[in-house]
Amino acid sequence: MKILQSFSIILFILFFFCVNSHAIQATTVGGYCACFTESDLDDMSSFASSNDMKSFDAYIKWKRCIVVKSGLTVTILKSPGILGGKVQFAFEGIKLWTVREALKDWR
Repeated sequence: MKILQSFSIILFILFFFCVNSHAIQATTVGGYCACFTESDLDDMSSFASSNDMKSFDAYIKWKRCIVVKSGLTVTILKSPGILGGKVQFAFEGIKLWTVREALKDWR
């Protein structure tokens, strides 16, 4: 009986780690901005919606945010979920935040 219990525990642990080891990847859509912090992405969204291009350009100039190139393969770190709009991803070890529309071909 103890062997069966031990075997069940080992299977559970293996299953748990195998399920969580699959990374989700996506491809970038060019022209969207990505920021190093979630709050900077929120600021950029506010700047864009209020047509404050001086502030928007300042965040780009001071490298708080970047304009994403098209076609880059990235790893999703924090998914937006069903209703969310922001995504955290990594590209070559750099973590960035962007909007859901800036990524396509989720796999």
